Amino acid sequence: MSLGVASIVAWSVSGIHLHTLVKVSRAATAGLVSFGKYSTGTMIGSNLLRSSDITILGIVLGAEAVAVYHVAQKIVEFIEIPLRALASVAFPRLSRDAVTNLKESVKSILRSYALPLSLLVVPVAIVAFVFADNFVTMLGGNSYGDASLIVQIFAISLFFLPFDRFTGVILDSINRPDLNFYKVMTMLAVNVAGDLLVLRLFGTASSVAAVTIATFITGALWGGILMYNNVFHTSRKNLQPWKNG
Repeated sequence: MSLGVASIVAWSVSGIHLHTLVKVSRAATAGLVSFGKYSTGTMIGSNLLRSSDITILGIVLGAEAVAVYHVAQKIVEFIEIPLRALASVAFPRLSRDAVTNLKESVKSILRSYALPLSLLVVPVAIVAFVFADNFVTMLGGNSYGDASLIVQIFAISLFFLPFDRFTGVILDSINRPDLNFYKVMTMLAVNVAGDLLVLRLFGTASSVAAVTIATFITGALWGGILMYNNVFHTSRKNLQPWKNG
């Protein structure tokens, strides 16, 4: 009989915990689904942003312009590899520290990663600008000489790339992937609209490359505003961990 009573008590207690666990699990699952929704949207938007120039050039100017542009784009993507690696290192640190000391953590990340990387980008961009002809010849041969100007334009856009990337990492780390998604979609809209405009006005691949500068400036400025408003100009209670919507 005592065993039966003990079983009933144990079942009752475990039932309470099970009910709580189910509630917590549902909330956590909803949060993860919402986070994943925006993160997936950001990834898709980033891929569209990366491929939009090539797609629009192919439609408007044809395969030859795409080939020239692609050579220049590959050179810049190679330069971006260290930036992506550092961003992946910074994300878990920010996610961990943001729970206890958000503002100081963000300042530390900006000092430790974004600022040094921005300073490192300066000589890299200068080298890419000055030796654009050599890089194009090594990668594509003499037949892609027109890509040199595009590489030089891309080199200018590199100055704004680190801050754009790290504001995105920070927004994800403070549980605001929705804001990072909106930032990327804004950049995509600026890039596509800019490409169509300059192709109508100038009709050259280099003018499309110039739009990239405006796109990254948009990302850096918009990302900086969102980061400031949600890190340095808000209280912790106003930070919502994954919006449900």
